[in-house]
Amino acid sequence: MQLVVNTEQMTHPLLLRSFNLLVYVFFVSSSLYNVIGPDPSYGYGKYPTYLTPAPWAFAIWAVIYLLFGGFVIWQWFPETDDVVIDAYGSWFIIASLCGAVWHHFWESGHLVLALIVLLFASAAVTIIYTNLHRLQGPLFVIWINIFAIIARAAEPRHPSILQKILVFFALFQMTTTAVAYTETKKERGDLPGAFTIAWALFAVSAGQKSKFVKYSALVMGVVVAVHAFRPLVRRRRDSERSQRESLLGEGEESREEQV
Repeated sequence: MQLVVNTEQMTHPLLLRSFNLLVYVFFVSSSLYNVIGPDPSYGYGKYPTYLTPAPWAFAIWAVIYLLFGGFVIWQWFPETDDVVIDAYGSWFIIASLCGAVWHHFWESGHLVLALIVLLFASAAVTIIYTNLHRLQGPLFVIWINIFAIIARAAEPRHPSILQKILVFFALFQMTTTAVAYTETKKERGDLPGAFTIAWALFAVSAGQKSKFVKYSALVMGVVVAVHAFRPLVRRRRDSERSQRESLLGEGEESREEQV
């Protein structure tokens, strides 16, 4: 006799929802403790690099916390079992726990361990994205962590040629990722995802003293922001074209009836 294990039946919706709530409270609490704790150098600026954004960049986390909180509340509504179990599953729990552990490693100076944990969090978020067809990902934070390990900013105004190449590659990779996601969603685009990356690029531009980094990040931020509206413009143009064709068709029918 063959034993078939159904993982969906093994996942209890109430238990999963409860753990989602608990890890969310733990994640937010640990983050708030780090923000209001005794260390004033908390945040991306703790290890200055040529990708370190302006301090206001961290405000985006308030939006992320609110969105996560909205999900934690929404999951308790009826008829959400399919999304909670099939799309999120245990990945929200893994991503939240990894986020809290990353904060600890980042603040304590264990940057390599922080990067490893962050990659696990990114993988979990990517799986959720694949299931939900939404862009969410700690792409920018991964680059911040990598640069904190290999490319600290010794001379804020004068990065070396190698550092310029690395920074440009990171900025370009974030830009092409945002553009690619927009292009794969031609019908409706992905304004939240594009806004997140554009916000990070503008914050890098505002926070850097090197003109090369500042203007590179500014230009790429504009590219991401403008391109994000392309699906909306395309949809509006297609709608207007469809209306014109419909009016022309009605006009031709009217002329034929008169003849």
